[in-house]
Amino acid sequence: MASFSVRFLGCKVSYADTQAVRERLLGDGHTEVASGGDVAVVNTCCVTHEAISKSRQAATRAARSHAQVYVTGCGANLRGAFAAMPDNGYTDEGFSFPKSWYEALVARARGDGPTEKAAFARARVVVEKTVREQPEYAQALCILGMIDAGLGRPTEATREGQHAAELLPVSKESINGSLLMQYLAVIYTWIGERDLAFKQLAATAAIPSPLNYGELQLNPDWDSLRGDARFNKIISSLEPKDEPTIPTKQ
Repeated sequence: MASFSVRFLGCKVSYADTQAVRERLLGDGHTEVASGGDVAVVNTCCVTHEAISKSRQAATRAARSHAQVYVTGCGANLRGAFAAMPDNGYTDEGFSFPKSWYEALVARARGDGPTEKAAFARARVVVEKTVREQPEYAQALCILGMIDAGLGRPTEATREGQHAAELLPVSKESINGSLLMQYLAVIYTWIGERDLAFKQLAATAAIPSPLNYGELQLNPDWDSLRGDARFNKIISSLEPKDEPTIPTKQ
């Protein structure tokens, strides 16, 4: 019999699938451990950009530390997942990412440059139409900026990302405003403007925002910044701190 550990990412359906796998393994006499083990089961998700990134990282880490890795969930069959995904993709906090955006991210993660560029080009057609129709729609303009960064159009990407952040600052809307700041940092990173990327990341990390320790540790968007002392400093500033222990009265 083998020992196993399970890593779960995703929605309630994915969680139910994870529980079914766990119960089957336990029923067959295998032993679950908190970490390590002979076998790793990674139940993946590809609904959002962050979920794809975390799934990829979790599977990669598991392959380094386990003799066998089983990847399950929608991220294990991306063709099937993309077939089921609507063409208009998904909306996350007011950011509407088309299906082709996710196809580009997966190709980027695999190092498939031609497929990535083709998918970004398809995404650009969709998002550019939205921006033409709604020029003050900051979230769409920001997505267009990230797409242009992925297509190697640094001037357009910078202009679009910066203008999007100006249209919807944190003072006007805290969550979306901080996401625009974070995505502008992604743009700077993708076009190779490291100094601007670090400045933008530091500014985002200094305010309440969705940017967090796990995002910086796991998301491949930031891979080109790793190894720089400035990046390590920002990660350290977001590292979860242990809660102080309150002594109990005897």
